[in-house]
Amino acid sequence: MIPIRRAALLARSLAVQMWRGMAADIGFWTAGPNAESCVRATIKGAAPQTDRVCIFVHYDSGLAVRPHVRRYLDALLAEGFSIVFVSNSPVASDSLDHLRLRCISILMRENRGYDFAAYRDGILSLPVPPEGLAMLLLANDSVYAPIVPLTNLINGMDFTAADVWSATDSWQHRYHLQSYLIGFGPTALAHPQFLAFWRRVRNARSKWAVVKYYEIGLTAVMQAAGLRCAAFFDYQSLMRLATAIMDDQDNPAANTMTVLYRSSAKRALRSAARRQAVNPVIDLWLLLVEAGGPFVKRELLRDDPTVVPDLFAWHRLMRDRAPELYEEVLTDLKRVMRRAAP
Repeated sequence: MIPIRRAALLARSLAVQMWRGMAADIGFWTAGPNAESCVRATIKGAAPQTDRVCIFVHYDSGLAVRPHVRRYLDALLAEGFSIVFVSNSPVASDSLDHLRLRCISILMRENRGYDFAAYRDGILSLPVPPEGLAMLLLANDSVYAPIVPLTNLINGMDFTAADVWSATDSWQHRYHLQSYLIGFGPTALAHPQFLAFWRRVRNARSKWAVVKYYEIGLTAVMQAAGLRCAAFFDYQSLMRLATAIMDDQDNPAANTMTVLYRSSAKRALRSAARRQAVNPVIDLWLLLVEAGGPFVKRELLRDDPTVVPDLFAWHRLMRDRAPELYEEVLTDLKRVMRRAAP
């Protein structure tokens, strides 16, 4: 039975990969060379511009900037970023009033091209050329944050050590920096390939086209240009943490969380032994939080796409480390979850 089950899982995985590959190519090519701006209105904010700018991409079917998103924006402001807020949905007046005080500009755009086209529109709207900035950060509302302050992560983006930094990287499909948070330093911003890449971003019609051609493609373009790419919570560091947890498994002071950390570490090392690429923000989420990661992916809590066995531990971790955020996340999940409990 086990070989049959494994064969069925393999066949399903291959079918999913084939479908996503076809969807990516169809979504990319049917968009044609359409890389035109989708911005329909630009609202000037009251915040001053610094030499550290964050392009923050947002979507909400209820036209709101939710409390957990406001918290994330405030955390970015606390790190010295000026914010260009790019919304793929209309924004209600009370949320706009909140944003005007905190952002240098608010871009309202049609919901085309997903996050990468929105990043494009935000970058090309900057009142100063990118090479005039000390740092450009791309971020979006696909995470709940921060569980812990962003300071260590932002300060850890050392542009003398690498030119492009992300919070996490992935080896799925091919090596790439994950784009829910990615920062560019002066060398990358001054390179001709930086703007050349963004000007080519099409208004793709498929999420998988964006992943294949832009999220994965961005790292490939930056590397081909000779730019150094790195992740603060890189895959190898998470594997080292997993190894350290397993080496300490004889610790008699074990509790429920210790058992969960060991279980997560064991799964991670099993995947590593098979050379099987996993998604760190989904499959290694518990190790990522234990390493100091300030994020939990909304998709993980809402959909649990890979059925992570230790996901219920998010309640204890977030409640203990960020109790106000925890209440905001519960409120958001009550709004968006279907056919499951958190």
